[in-house]
Amino acid sequence: METADVIVIGSGQGGVPLAADFASSGRKVVLFERDALGGSCVNYGCTPSKVFLAAAHAAGRAGQAAKLGIHAQVEVDFSAVMERVRSIRSQFNQGTKRRLESAGVRVICAEAVFTGELTVSGGGVTVQAPLIVINTGTSSNIPEIPGLAGTPYLTNRNFFDLQQIPPRLLVVGGGYIALELGQGMARLGSQVELIVRGDRLLAQEESDVSAVLGDAFEQDGIGLHFNVTVQQVTYTNGVFTLTLNNGEILDGEALLIATGRKPNTGALNSAVTGIELDAQGFIKIDDQFQTTCAGIYAIGDAAKQPAFTHV
Repeated sequence: METADVIVIGSGQGGVPLAADFASSGRKVVLFERDALGGSCVNYGCTPSKVFLAAAHAAGRAGQAAKLGIHAQVEVDFSAVMERVRSIRSQFNQGTKRRLESAGVRVICAEAVFTGELTVSGGGVTVQAPLIVINTGTSSNIPEIPGLAGTPYLTNRNFFDLQQIPPRLLVVGGGYIALELGQGMARLGSQVELIVRGDRLLAQEESDVSAVLGDAFEQDGIGLHFNVTVQQVTYTNGVFTLTLNNGEILDGEALLIATGRKPNTGALNSAVTGIELDAQGFIKIDDQFQTTCAGIYAIGDAAKQPAFTHV
Protein backbone atom coordinates (compact mmCIF):
# COMPACT_ATOMS: atom_id res chain seq x y z
CA MET A 1 0.00 0.00 0.00
CA GLU A 2 1.17 3.50 -0.87
CA THR A 3 0.59 6.65 1.15
CA ALA A 4 -0.16 10.21 0.09
CA ASP A 5 -1.12 13.50 1.70
CA VAL A 6 -4.22 13.96 -0.44
CA ILE A 7 -6.34 11.75 -2.68
CA VAL A 8 -8.71 13.35 -5.18
CA ILE A 9 -11.30 11.18 -6.90
CA GLY A 10 -12.40 12.79 -10.16
CA SER A 11 -10.90 15.56 -12.26
CA GLY A 12 -13.84 17.94 -12.49
CA GLN A 13 -13.79 21.70 -12.08
CA GLY A 14 -13.33 21.35 -8.33
CA GLY A 15 -10.95 18.42 -8.20
CA VAL A 16 -8.36 19.72 -10.68
CA PRO A 17 -7.54 23.09 -9.07
CA LEU A 18 -7.66 21.52 -5.63
CA ALA A 19 -5.23 18.77 -6.59
CA ALA A 20 -2.94 21.20 -8.41
CA ASP A 21 -2.85 23.70 -5.54
CA PHE A 22 -2.13 21.02 -2.94
CA ALA A 23 0.65 19.57 -5.09
CA SER A 24 2.13 22.99 -5.79
CA SER A 25 2.35 23.61 -2.05
CA GLY A 26 4.46 20.51 -1.60
CA ARG A 27 1.83 17.89 -0.76
CA LYS A 28 1.92 14.42 -2.28
CA VAL A 29 -1.30 14.23 -4.28
CA VAL A 30 -2.81 11.26 -6.11
CA LEU A 31 -5.77 11.84 -8.44
CA PHE A 32 -7.93 9.01 -9.77
CA GLU A 33 -9.85 9.58 -13.02
CA ARG A 34 -11.78 6.81 -14.78
CA ASP A 35 -12.66 8.91 -17.83
CA ALA A 36 -11.38 11.97 -19.70
CA LEU A 37 -9.43 14.53 -17.70
CA GLY A 38 -11.44 17.67 -17.03
CA GLY A 39 -14.69 15.92 -16.17
CA SER A 40 -18.09 16.74 -17.60
CA CYS A 41 -17.53 20.47 -17.98
CA VAL A 42 -14.52 20.22 -20.25
CA ASN A 43 -15.57 17.14 -22.20
CA TYR A 44 -19.38 16.94 -22.30
CA GLY A 45 -20.73 20.15 -20.76
CA CYS A 46 -19.73 23.79 -20.44
CA THR A 47 -16.83 23.93 -22.88
CA PRO A 48 -18.21 22.07 -25.92
CA SER A 49 -21.75 23.38 -25.40
CA LYS A 50 -20.68 27.03 -25.37
CA VAL A 51 -18.51 26.54 -28.46
CA PHE A 52 -21.48 24.87 -30.14
CA LEU A 53 -23.84 27.66 -29.08
CA ALA A 54 -21.47 30.36 -30.36
CA ALA A 55 -21.99 28.98 -33.88
CA ALA A 56 -25.71 28.40 -33.35
CA HIS A 57 -26.38 31.90 -32.07
CA ALA A 58 -24.39 33.44 -34.92
CA ALA A 59 -26.58 31.57 -37.39
CA GLY A 60 -29.70 32.51 -35.43
CA ARG A 61 -28.90 36.21 -35.38
CA ALA A 62 -28.21 36.22 -39.10
CA GLY A 63 -31.42 34.38 -39.79
CA GLN A 64 -33.48 36.87 -37.81
CA ALA A 65 -31.77 39.99 -39.15
CA ALA A 66 -34.39 40.69 -41.82
CA LYS A 67 -36.51 42.63 -39.31
CA LEU A 68 -33.57 45.01 -38.99
CA GLY A 69 -33.35 45.47 -42.73
CA ILE A 70 -30.44 43.04 -43.07
CA HIS A 71 -31.09 40.21 -45.49
CA ALA A 72 -28.71 37.29 -45.34
CA GLN A 73 -28.66 33.76 -46.65
CA VAL A 74 -27.27 31.45 -43.97
CA GLU A 75 -25.48 28.27 -44.99
CA VAL A 76 -24.39 26.07 -42.09
CA ASP A 77 -21.43 23.73 -42.46
CA PHE A 78 -22.44 21.48 -39.59
CA SER A 79 -19.44 19.17 -39.86
CA ALA A 80 -17.12 22.20 -39.58
CA VAL A 81 -19.07 23.51 -36.58
CA MET A 82 -18.73 20.22 -34.75
CA GLU A 83 -15.08 19.75 -35.72
CA ARG A 84 -14.34 23.13 -34.14
CA VAL A 85 -16.24 22.05 -31.01
CA ARG A 86 -14.18 18.86 -30.73
CA SER A 87 -10.92 20.68 -31.43
CA ILE A 88 -11.43 23.22 -28.65
CA ARG A 89 -12.63 20.47 -26.32
CA SER A 90 -9.38 18.59 -26.99
CA GLN A 91 -7.34 21.71 -26.26
CA PHE A 92 -9.05 22.13 -22.88
CA ASN A 93 -8.58 18.44 -22.09
CA GLN A 94 -4.86 18.61 -22.88
CA GLY A 95 -4.59 21.82 -20.87
CA THR A 96 -5.98 19.99 -17.84
CA LYS A 97 -3.41 17.24 -18.31
CA ARG A 98 -0.55 19.74 -18.52
CA ARG A 99 -1.77 21.61 -15.44
CA LEU A 100 -1.79 18.47 -13.32
CA GLU A 101 1.57 17.28 -14.63
CA SER A 102 3.26 20.65 -14.06
CA ALA A 103 1.91 20.78 -10.50
CA GLY A 104 3.29 17.34 -9.76
CA VAL A 105 -0.02 15.52 -9.33
CA ARG A 106 0.15 11.78 -9.87
CA VAL A 107 -2.76 10.81 -12.10
CA ILE A 108 -4.07 7.25 -12.08
CA CYS A 109 -6.39 6.59 -15.01
CA ALA A 110 -8.73 4.12 -13.35
CA GLU A 111 -11.97 3.91 -11.43
CA ALA A 112 -11.48 4.54 -7.72
CA VAL A 113 -13.02 2.30 -5.08
CA PHE A 114 -12.87 2.64 -1.31
CA THR A 115 -11.26 -0.52 0.07
CA GLY A 116 -10.79 0.49 3.70
CA GLU A 117 -10.54 3.39 6.11
CA LEU A 118 -9.20 6.40 4.17
CA THR A 119 -8.00 3.93 1.56
CA VAL A 120 -8.68 4.01 -2.17
CA SER A 121 -7.78 1.45 -4.85
CA GLY A 122 -7.82 1.63 -8.63
CA GLY A 123 -5.72 0.50 -11.58
CA GLY A 124 -3.81 -1.97 -9.43
CA VAL A 125 -2.76 0.77 -7.02
CA THR A 126 -3.90 1.17 -3.41
CA VAL A 127 -3.35 4.50 -1.67
CA GLN A 128 -4.08 5.72 1.85
CA ALA A 129 -4.28 9.41 2.79
CA PRO A 130 -5.57 11.48 5.72
CA LEU A 131 -7.50 13.73 3.31
CA ILE A 132 -9.71 12.49 0.48
CA VAL A 133 -11.86 14.66 -1.79
CA ILE A 134 -14.61 13.16 -3.96
CA ASN A 135 -15.40 15.05 -7.18
CA THR A 136 -17.04 12.35 -9.29
CA GLY A 137 -19.86 14.45 -10.77
CA THR A 138 -23.02 13.17 -12.39
CA SER A 139 -24.17 11.44 -15.56
CA SER A 140 -27.36 11.28 -17.59
CA ASN A 141 -30.35 9.77 -15.84
CA ILE A 142 -31.96 7.65 -18.54
CA PRO A 143 -35.69 7.01 -18.05
CA GLU A 144 -37.12 3.53 -18.43
CA ILE A 145 -39.18 4.07 -21.57
CA PRO A 146 -40.30 0.97 -23.48
CA GLY A 147 -38.26 0.58 -26.64
CA LEU A 148 -35.56 3.12 -25.74
CA ALA A 149 -32.81 0.72 -24.69
CA GLY A 150 -30.61 -0.39 -27.55
CA THR A 151 -31.44 2.56 -29.81
CA PRO A 152 -28.79 5.14 -30.83
CA TYR A 153 -30.24 7.96 -28.74
CA LEU A 154 -28.14 10.96 -27.78
CA THR A 155 -27.19 12.39 -24.40
CA ASN A 156 -24.87 15.29 -23.67
CA ARG A 157 -22.15 12.62 -23.52
CA ASN A 158 -22.22 11.68 -27.23
CA PHE A 159 -24.05 14.69 -28.69
CA PHE A 160 -20.83 16.48 -29.61
CA ASP A 161 -19.70 13.51 -31.68
CA LEU A 162 -22.41 14.18 -34.27
CA GLN A 163 -21.06 14.42 -37.82
CA GLN A 164 -24.22 15.45 -39.67
CA ILE A 165 -27.17 17.54 -38.63
CA PRO A 166 -30.40 15.54 -38.30
CA PRO A 167 -33.29 17.07 -40.26
CA ARG A 168 -35.54 16.47 -37.24
CA LEU A 169 -34.49 16.28 -33.60
CA LEU A 170 -36.71 15.08 -30.77
CA VAL A 171 -35.69 16.26 -27.31
CA VAL A 172 -37.08 14.68 -24.14
CA GLY A 173 -36.62 17.07 -21.22
CA GLY A 174 -37.13 20.69 -20.27
CA GLY A 175 -34.00 21.52 -18.29
CA TYR A 176 -30.78 23.34 -19.08
CA ILE A 177 -29.22 20.69 -21.29
CA ALA A 178 -32.39 20.09 -23.28
CA LEU A 179 -32.90 23.81 -23.90
CA GLU A 180 -29.31 24.66 -24.79
CA LEU A 181 -28.78 21.83 -27.23
CA GLY A 182 -32.32 21.94 -28.57
CA GLN A 183 -32.25 25.64 -29.39
CA GLY A 184 -28.75 25.34 -30.79
CA MET A 185 -29.81 22.61 -33.20
CA ALA A 186 -32.88 24.58 -34.24
CA ARG A 187 -30.77 27.60 -35.09
CA LEU A 188 -28.40 25.44 -37.10
CA GLY A 189 -31.24 24.00 -39.17
CA SER A 190 -32.96 21.07 -37.44
CA GLN A 191 -36.69 20.95 -36.85
CA VAL A 192 -36.78 20.50 -33.09
CA GLU A 193 -39.60 19.18 -30.91
CA LEU A 194 -39.32 19.47 -27.11
CA ILE A 195 -41.24 16.94 -25.01
CA VAL A 196 -41.68 18.25 -21.47
CA ARG A 197 -43.28 16.36 -18.59
CA GLY A 198 -44.28 19.54 -16.73
CA ASP A 199 -46.27 22.59 -17.73
CA ARG A 200 -43.32 24.90 -18.48
CA LEU A 201 -39.64 25.09 -19.34
CA LEU A 202 -37.06 25.21 -16.54
CA ALA A 203 -39.59 24.43 -13.84
CA GLN A 204 -37.06 25.20 -11.09
CA GLU A 205 -36.80 28.83 -12.23
CA GLU A 206 -39.31 31.67 -11.87
CA SER A 207 -42.37 31.35 -14.08
CA ASP A 208 -41.49 34.62 -15.86
CA VAL A 209 -38.24 33.04 -17.02
CA SER A 210 -40.13 30.06 -18.40
CA ALA A 211 -42.51 32.34 -20.27
CA VAL A 212 -39.71 34.35 -21.90
CA LEU A 213 -37.92 31.18 -22.93
CA GLY A 214 -41.11 29.70 -24.34
CA ASP A 215 -41.65 32.76 -26.52
CA ALA A 216 -38.06 32.69 -27.73
CA PHE A 217 -38.24 29.01 -28.59
CA GLU A 218 -41.44 29.50 -30.55
CA GLN A 219 -39.73 32.28 -32.52
CA ASP A 220 -37.03 29.77 -33.36
CA GLY A 221 -39.68 27.42 -34.71
CA ILE A 222 -39.30 24.85 -31.95
CA GLY A 223 -42.34 22.71 -31.20
CA LEU A 224 -43.23 22.65 -27.50
CA HIS A 225 -45.20 19.75 -26.01
CA PHE A 226 -46.10 20.24 -22.34
CA ASN A 227 -47.68 17.93 -19.76
CA VAL A 228 -46.82 14.83 -21.74
CA THR A 229 -44.66 11.75 -21.31
CA VAL A 230 -43.20 9.30 -23.80
CA GLN A 231 -44.97 5.96 -23.66
CA GLN A 232 -43.11 4.12 -26.41
CA VAL A 233 -39.98 4.52 -28.55
CA THR A 234 -39.37 2.74 -31.83
CA TYR A 235 -36.39 3.08 -34.15
CA THR A 236 -36.77 1.89 -37.74
CA ASN A 237 -34.77 2.73 -40.86
CA GLY A 238 -32.94 5.56 -39.14
CA VAL A 239 -36.06 7.23 -37.74
CA PHE A 240 -37.22 7.46 -34.13
CA THR A 241 -40.94 7.40 -33.46
CA LEU A 242 -42.20 8.57 -30.08
CA THR A 243 -45.71 7.81 -28.89
CA LEU A 244 -46.87 10.28 -26.25
CA ASN A 245 -49.42 9.64 -23.53
CA ASN A 246 -51.87 12.04 -25.21
CA GLY A 247 -51.84 9.93 -28.37
CA GLU A 248 -49.58 12.25 -30.33
CA ILE A 249 -46.85 10.66 -32.44
CA LEU A 250 -43.58 12.42 -33.27
CA ASP A 251 -40.88 11.34 -35.72
CA GLY A 252 -37.25 12.38 -35.97
CA GLU A 253 -33.88 11.24 -37.22
CA ALA A 254 -32.29 11.90 -33.83
CA LEU A 255 -33.43 11.66 -30.23
CA LEU A 256 -31.82 13.54 -27.35
CA ILE A 257 -32.53 12.33 -23.82
CA ALA A 258 -32.03 15.12 -21.25
CA THR A 259 -34.20 14.11 -18.32
CA GLY A 260 -31.95 14.97 -15.42
CA ARG A 261 -28.74 13.77 -13.79
CA LYS A 262 -27.72 11.02 -11.40
CA PRO A 263 -24.64 11.04 -9.14
CA ASN A 264 -21.59 8.98 -10.07
CA THR A 265 -21.33 7.32 -6.67
CA GLY A 266 -22.44 3.76 -7.30
CA ALA A 267 -18.96 2.35 -7.91
CA LEU A 268 -17.26 4.07 -4.96
CA ASN A 269 -18.15 1.37 -2.43
CA SER A 270 -18.70 4.28 -0.05
CA ALA A 271 -20.31 2.19 2.70
CA VAL A 272 -17.00 0.49 3.49
CA THR A 273 -15.64 3.74 4.85
CA GLY A 274 -18.83 5.09 6.43
CA ILE A 275 -19.86 7.60 3.78
CA GLU A 276 -23.64 8.01 3.73
CA LEU A 277 -25.65 8.69 0.59
CA ASP A 278 -29.13 10.14 0.33
CA ALA A 279 -32.05 8.31 -1.31
CA GLN A 280 -30.94 9.47 -4.77
CA GLY A 281 -27.34 8.43 -4.27
CA PHE A 282 -25.89 11.90 -3.64
CA ILE A 283 -23.20 12.15 -0.98
CA LYS A 284 -24.31 13.68 2.33
CA ILE A 285 -22.09 16.55 3.46
CA ASP A 286 -22.06 19.21 6.18
CA ASP A 287 -21.52 22.96 5.79
CA GLN A 288 -17.78 22.38 5.35
CA PHE A 289 -18.30 19.74 2.64
CA GLN A 290 -17.21 16.92 4.96
CA THR A 291 -18.98 13.61 4.50
CA THR A 292 -20.16 11.40 7.35
CA CYS A 293 -16.61 10.00 7.45
CA ALA A 294 -13.98 12.27 9.04
CA GLY A 295 -11.26 13.25 6.60
CA ILE A 296 -13.33 12.60 3.48
CA TYR A 297 -14.97 15.50 1.68
CA ALA A 298 -17.23 15.75 -1.37
CA ILE A 299 -17.64 18.68 -3.75
CA GLY A 300 -19.58 19.46 -6.89
CA ASP A 301 -22.53 17.65 -8.45
CA ALA A 302 -21.97 14.37 -6.61
CA ALA A 303 -22.64 16.22 -3.35
CA LYS A 304 -25.81 17.83 -4.79
CA GLN A 305 -24.17 21.21 -5.19
CA PRO A 306 -25.42 23.61 -7.90
CA ALA A 307 -24.66 22.16 -11.32
CA PHE A 308 -22.76 25.20 -12.51
CA THR A 309 -18.98 25.48 -12.71
CA HIS A 310 -18.81 29.02 -11.34
CA VAL A 311 -21.19 28.61 -8.40
